[in-house]
Amino acid sequence: MKEEEEYEYPELSPEEIEEEQQKILRELQTAEWYDVQVQRNDEVPQYEEQYTEQSCEATATCDHETLHGDLDDVRDQLSSISSDELFDNDITILTLQPGVGKSTWCRNFCNDHPEIQGIGVFSPRHNLLDEFKGFNHWKGINRICPRRNHVWFKKLRNLELNASVICSLCGEKSECPYHQQFKNTNRVAAPNTYLNTTKYIDPINLFFIEESIFSNPQTFVFDEDEITEALTVMNINPELLSRIINREYDDEDIEYIAKQRIQVLRSAVTYDDHETVKKVNKLSHEVLRYCKNSDEYHLPRIFKVFDIAQTTPVVILHAGFSEDVFKKLLERYKREYGGKDLKIKIYTSEIRNKNTKLYQITQSDYGKKTIKERKDQINYITGKITDIFGRDQIFVLTHKEDLHFDANTKQHTFNGLNAKSFGNTSGLNEFKDYKVAIIIGSLRIPPENFVDLNNSLFDENIEHEYIVKYAESRSSKKQKLRYTGTPLETLELIEMMSHYDSIHRNRGLLYDRIIFVLGPVPKRCKDEFNCKIVEKSKIESFFEELKDTEYLSKSSGLNSMLVEVLDLHKEGLTPTEIAKELDFRIPRTTKYHTKEIKKVVNAYDELAKKYDQIFKRKKRYQ
Repeated sequence: MKEEEEYEYPELSPEEIEEEQQKILRELQTAEWYDVQVQRNDEVPQYEEQYTEQSCEATATCDHETLHGDLDDVRDQLSSISSDELFDNDITILTLQPGVGKSTWCRNFCNDHPEIQGIGVFSPRHNLLDEFKGFNHWKGINRICPRRNHVWFKKLRNLELNASVICSLCGEKSECPYHQQFKNTNRVAAPNTYLNTTKYIDPINLFFIEESIFSNPQTFVFDEDEITEALTVMNINPELLSRIINREYDDEDIEYIAKQRIQVLRSAVTYDDHETVKKVNKLSHEVLRYCKNSDEYHLPRIFKVFDIAQTTPVVILHAGFSEDVFKKLLERYKREYGGKDLKIKIYTSEIRNKNTKLYQITQSDYGKKTIKERKDQINYITGKITDIFGRDQIFVLTHKEDLHFDANTKQHTFNGLNAKSFGNTSGLNEFKDYKVAIIIGSLRIPPENFVDLNNSLFDENIEHEYIVKYAESRSSKKQKLRYTGTPLETLELIEMMSHYDSIHRNRGLLYDRIIFVLGPVPKRCKDEFNCKIVEKSKIESFFEELKDTEYLSKSSGLNSMLVEVLDLHKEGLTPTEIAKELDFRIPRTTKYHTKEIKKVVNAYDELAKKYDQIFKRKKRYQ
């Protein structure tokens, strides 16, 4: 690439200094999974009881409404929720089952209420945000900055400088699409990270927040050496530096340091002083804000939602929502920040589809270690399923390290089947047209990491040693790793929420599906679907029986469809018209399967001609 000409950096004005700086929230760490051999055994270690009484009691009260009936009934009731109801509550939570149509309802609601000024839709998925036509889609600086491919921009990003610093070094802010996008707040669609930019979202009057908000909290650490080094490089006067180190500063001091930080970074970049950039960039005004009373602070993502709900109504769209986790986080928020008693309304649904069959292959957990040990068994199972249903009908969800990446197709596979890893499927419709799902394992966090996550979310002090002993005891007795009766009981619901969502990826409530689970099955799935446990000793006979059942089902279905095709053909419809009438499409496309219809029709016509000729010959000789 040709080197860019030297760039003139303009003077920085106070108005151009961004008030909010925050790096993208870290995703849950899923390396180093803990695994145990699992068999059924309900015995619990004696020391498990010692923490039970210390579990945190939530104080929030919520109003509940269940949308009853089948899918159409629930959607009708959902569409009847009025704008007055949303504005009457501080937080409305749609914890309806996957596939009910929460995102579709949100789009329709926005379209049906043009009188509401200032609607913001926030989601982690840009493809969903693009579906909100007529909305101003806010994008990050890496996606929309006109200079993002220039050498100077890449240099600044390599120095890990955020948008506020980069934009202060650019003289094109008045014409920049990145900055211009924030001026239109009537209809906004934006990634969830923009919930942290108070300056931009303040004009919004109604928030819709899509999908999970219970991910890993952001961690701020007060590193005295790094902070002293940064403030010294910034030439902060000794008196203020001393107050910072002794945690005796106030909000005005934080604001002053934030402005000075950007000024110093700007000057250092101008003179290519990368050492100064690295030292000063380690200092964040957020560390000073959150760590005034502690060396380390963990900020749950949902706290921003609680902040917003103090003055503006929020609607959360979340299929795998846990009220217990939600209440426990709200209790911590009120303990630390106070705020008003929020008025909360929770909508749920109880749709069933017993035509969807869920087969739990043994009752083992199938952790990472177990999957490796039972590789031959898993290959046998996936092979049998492929033989019965065909490769194009099946997808797999499992651990990332067990997947194969095809460089040509840019797709992940498992034993040649389309596949995806856990933890990256919430709200995903990619597999909704697949008849068969195979879920191998589940998203499990090792006990040590689980303790860290629990303590950081709920500001608790559970010790690792107790949980590790508990886990080792369960493992030695060949028991499943479950946290019932421990202080981690509430947090375990998050793991089950994620697993519940994985089982719903081919939309078993909307369509008649077949789901094979090698791992745990949440109770809610057992209520929703027709579930059957396949014991280890009966796996072979089970697949033989399933093969016969599926063959008869296919034959019956084909015969029924053949009759419909031929009836329409006799009425004079063309193959294209027949395909449209029967909504017969090529799998996972919107194209009609006209060629297949044409083959059936042509074969019938040829056969009819032969029988007609035979009939005429027989008549001639009579």
